[in-house]
Amino acid sequence: MSEVSYFKTMPVSGSELPQQNSCVMLTCILQMELRVIAFVTKLITSLGLLGKVHAASCVQSSSYVVEGDHEIEQQAGNLTFAAYNSRFAFPSEESGSSSSLFYSFNAGGIHFVMLGAYTSYDKSGDQYNWLEKDLADVDRNVTPWLVAAWHPPWYSTYMAHYREAECMRVELEDILYEYGVDIVFNGHVHAYERSNRVYNYTLDPCGPVYITVGDGAGKFCWDQQPEYSAYRESSFGHGLLEVRNETHALWTWHRNQDLYNRAGDQIYIVRQPDMCPV
Repeated sequence: MSEVSYFKTMPVSGSELPQQNSCVMLTCILQMELRVIAFVTKLITSLGLLGKVHAASCVQSSSYVVEGDHEIEQQAGNLTFAAYNSRFAFPSEESGSSSSLFYSFNAGGIHFVMLGAYTSYDKSGDQYNWLEKDLADVDRNVTPWLVAAWHPPWYSTYMAHYREAECMRVELEDILYEYGVDIVFNGHVHAYERSNRVYNYTLDPCGPVYITVGDGAGKFCWDQQPEYSAYRESSFGHGLLEVRNETHALWTWHRNQDLYNRAGDQIYIVRQPDMCPV
């Protein structure tokens, strides 16, 4: 049994803004390189104490995780995600989900939707039906910000995993656009990239901003940057999302090698509910 640890919970929905959410990836609230989870899980399994030391780095934060390809770990009898399901807790039941692979939660003025890229996402499946109901139930007066996260990015200009999640995009992009998702966080690609607001590969002021924080050393697909790609860099790093009020959030990405007061990429993400009603 592990030692007892303590942490401060996220503010309740409807709390006054501003709020901060760390986006190193989805292990310590929104970590976007889910290799971290696989790494920690395998360390706990094979290296005992060393793995626990790495896992302990997250115990003082509210942690919400979403599965990546490394967590599939297919076993006898087609069993998958065994270690993932055994080591992490999910508010699935509380959010009306039938699976640990997709769920939602509120944190202050933000409604987070965690989606499964490695389970069924077609329009006749459980995840799609759950997502449609979950988004329809969001009260934007209580949680004005809507943030989604899953592992492989839909919009990426890197060679690795290029358009790998295109089938998922075709199935789910319309519903995320319809309900006005503001920001999407992804990992998988070992690089950093932030998009302009985009929908169906076209610049759209009502589309989400897509941010891939899988930081590493990826190669671009081509030298010229498409319009939807606002900034990209293959440096190791981490990011911080600061929700300042109901319409403005500050996103800052830092290179790991830089001093903290030096930002590699920084932008205000602005909601325009009058232009983009939901």
